[in-house]
Amino acid sequence: MCRRLLLLTGVFLLPSGRLDGQTAAPPDGRAATDRLVESYMRDQRVPGASVAIVRDSRLVYARGFGLANLEDSVPVTIHTLFPTASTVKLLTATAVLQLAEQGKLALDQPIQTYCPAYPRKQWPVTIAQLLVHQGGVRPSVGAEVFNRVHYGSVGAAVAAFAEDSLVTKPGTKQVYSNAGYVLLACAIEGASKEPYAQYLRGHILVPAGMATIRPASIYRVIPHRAGAYMVRTEANTRQWDGLWTSAHLAETSLDIPFLADPLDESFAIGASNYLTTPTDLARFVIALDRGTLLGHDARAAMFTDHATADGTLTGRGYAWMISGSHDSVVARLAGSVWTGSSAVLFLPSDHFAAVVSTNLGFQQPNALLDSLAGVWRHR
Repeated sequence: MCRRLLLLTGVFLLPSGRLDGQTAAPPDGRAATDRLVESYMRDQRVPGASVAIVRDSRLVYARGFGLANLEDSVPVTIHTLFPTASTVKLLTATAVLQLAEQGKLALDQPIQTYCPAYPRKQWPVTIAQLLVHQGGVRPSVGAEVFNRVHYGSVGAAVAAFAEDSLVTKPGTKQVYSNAGYVLLACAIEGASKEPYAQYLRGHILVPAGMATIRPASIYRVIPHRAGAYMVRTEANTRQWDGLWTSAHLAETSLDIPFLADPLDESFAIGASNYLTTPTDLARFVIALDRGTLLGHDARAAMFTDHATADGTLTGRGYAWMISGSHDSVVARLAGSVWTGSSAVLFLPSDHFAAVVSTNLGFQQPNALLDSLAGVWRHR
């Protein structure tokens, strides 16, 4: 009965009250976290959320909140799967850096060295430029929000934009590009001689102990997958004029979650195409922090602010957004798709991380992550 009650309230703790073999946090830290998350969910009309906290490179807190499925009143647990959204770029960037460490790939080489399916453009585009969104590859287009076309391979996803011109000269400007990370997935396949998903599993997911993460699919029955919801507000109705269809406007009410349209993320292989739990993303950060996935120099490069060719700092490391000082870096990456959101905050010098995932699209919980860091860092 006790275990049943814990699951119904969205909480999951091992019988010993421990997580990953480590002592859980003091009750006051857990209570403060609960209040912050519940307040965020009320304010943003989030149906369901899941949170994981890392201190001293140890998972110390994991909890689900609210409902994974509104129609059947299914509670969120730490096993509930949410879209990684752009946080999967962290894994793609790590895979690229691993291959560079192994001498199988050079960051200063043109992408075509490892991904010949991508035609040469008016300027060369390097691996390093793609990692920091300076490759000049186009950003996502509006139609991809509702994409239903299935791309069965990385090569097929590359072909969808291969003939597009670069939107700016590489190295001169930061242009956030999912397509650029599809090219990196293609480079991983070319350098490793393995399919992207296979390389990721063998060299990142398994070594990091990420047991639940898996490619997304709108057709497969995937246990523990959260339902997908959106909320239309007065503000985003104006802001996204042209994105909302006549059916959205007729069938939905303001400020009330509604069922999100299906989204096939295979167009963004390497950029946003997995389902995961915050616990798994936390384990990725732990493995990165402990040196399990990358050596010292590669990790340092990952958390360096990479400037454009004229020396302008962009606040972008390899995949991560970077702020703070050299010896006190604040690294974060948040992502949202139409079907959900995930975000990671990592403070390498403190060996601290907070991860939040929700089943509400286009709502990035950056402020919540900062508040969680304030609760946990010095306890």
